[in-house]
Amino acid sequence: MDSANVTETRPAPKRLPAKQHRILESIRDAIVSGRLAPGDQLPTRVQMEEYFNASSVTVQRAINQLLTDGFLVASGRSGTFVTKHPPNLFEYAVVVRGSTPNDLLQTVRDCVVEQAFQISDCRTFNLQVLSGMHDTAAGPAFDQLAASLEGKLLAGIILIGQSPALLDKGVLKDEDIPCACVDFHSWRRGIGTVLLDGTSLITLGLGEVKRRGLRQVAMLLPNGFPLHRPELMELVTERDLRCEPWTIQSQAPSSPHWVEAQVHLMLELPEARRPDALVIADSRMVAPALAAMAERGIKPGRNMLVVARCDLPHSTLLPMGTIGVGYDAWEIIDTAVRTIKQMKQGEVLRQSEKIIARLAE
Repeated sequence: MDSANVTETRPAPKRLPAKQHRILESIRDAIVSGRLAPGDQLPTRVQMEEYFNASSVTVQRAINQLLTDGFLVASGRSGTFVTKHPPNLFEYAVVVRGSTPNDLLQTVRDCVVEQAFQISDCRTFNLQVLSGMHDTAAGPAFDQLAASLEGKLLAGIILIGQSPALLDKGVLKDEDIPCACVDFHSWRRGIGTVLLDGTSLITLGLGEVKRRGLRQVAMLLPNGFPLHRPELMELVTERDLRCEPWTIQSQAPSSPHWVEAQVHLMLELPEARRPDALVIADSRMVAPALAAMAERGIKPGRNMLVVARCDLPHSTLLPMGTIGVGYDAWEIIDTAVRTIKQMKQGEVLRQSEKIIARLAE
């Protein structure tokens, strides 16, 4: 598994004087093309001054910018070298969508960003987190991404919660940059998809219900969840469990009063049909569901089993008695980076790389 260091953003490169820019581009292109490999030494300053027919100040300023951008490293009197981890090979932009009320990927996005900023002790690849991006291709985050692409500062882009339309905007449509998308649904060809497997999330929850000898289950799902009621009922039947079809409810996580109302209705069923287990596929729905249970004196883990979505590491701490299932943020990042590396090497990608849900320990 790869490891990473994280930076939130880097300053956008300044527009340089023409000759200085030409020197910078010449050296940078040699690095990006592989003519100068990681660890290679640059010619001396005198040699570069003669080659580019430029003053020592102009050459030094171009070198300084490449040092700032992470392409070069100065080693005192030993000279200047291509860094072992130039950004065009090791820097990845994690582009996360601005929050929307019913965003299916909000908990995944928040957890991935949380995990990204906790990784700081290694150098196998770097993550540049760009938050608040929208499909309009406007604003500071998009400007930062465009500047990074123009400066050849990225090995690839990891998109979380973004529309494919973003890749057709501005400088992005002109850049041959590999992209991996994290989503519950597969994207168009040419983009690597890191697919969050909704089936594994539900089957893991139902497995916990079965393991505890319970039979009657209900489900709360966020709007847009990839599995529909017939598919969910089939999963229930396969495990010899029971479920009233209408107790599989999809709601907007941003409407907690509706979640509470649905749980109240479930609990009003006759005892023989009342669920003794509840699977919740979005962590934002846990609090209102438990509030409705508490009003009836029902405690999770004692009077009713509650298996709830909680992506790893725990961006939302679940109440005692609640079992957590979710997706591992580090596995998502690692899979996205590996997918981009495969694209850069020209490998034929599978339609998607699945992320399987796991129990939260």
